Amino acid sequence: MSKTMSFVTAALMLAMGFAGAASAADAKKAPPAAHPRSQASLQCSADADAKNLHGKARVAFRHDCLRKAAPHKATYKKPAQPTAPANNAEKPYNKT
Repeated sequence: MSKTMSFVTAALMLAMGFAGAASAADAKKAPPAAHPRSQASLQCSADADAKNLHGKARVAFRHDCLRKAAPHKATYKKPAQPTAPANNAEKPYNKT
């Protein structure tokens, strides 16, 4: 009986080891999540393809193209933040 239990235990441990290895291998093979590309990025790439640019020239062209396509940061205005009440009487939690 003890030989049978030892054999069953060894077989289960071996099976669990293979299952763990398979799931770890599957996790490694999963492709990374793709980031969506903006319309400006796609257009700049198409323009670089049309000009037959490769390597550093392509990188420089796309960099300049994307900088021109992006909205200027100086025109962006942050939304107004609410200000704190002027005195304690205006606070709803003040019970005085």
